[in-house]
Amino acid sequence: MSDSPLPPLPADVLEDAADALGWLIEDMAEELEEAPTLEEVLDVLGWGLPEAVEDLASPFKPPIHFTAHLDGARA
Repeated sequence: MSDSPLPPLPADVLEDAADALGWLIEDMAEELEEAPTLEEVLDVLGWGLPEAVEDLASPFKPPIHFTAHLDGARA
């Protein structure tokens, strides 16, 4: 059982989100001429998310800063 306070998303929603994230990473890789780092992907998501949640009256202003740390790997 998950410790998440949110209910699980339907499989089709997760699949659509994974597809969209894959397209984003592919586009970034083409532009950068190499695979983007996690930090670069999170930066793009931070700028894009406020527009996506505008109708939800999000209290966040662009950009939203995400951070992640991976043991033994690049940010």
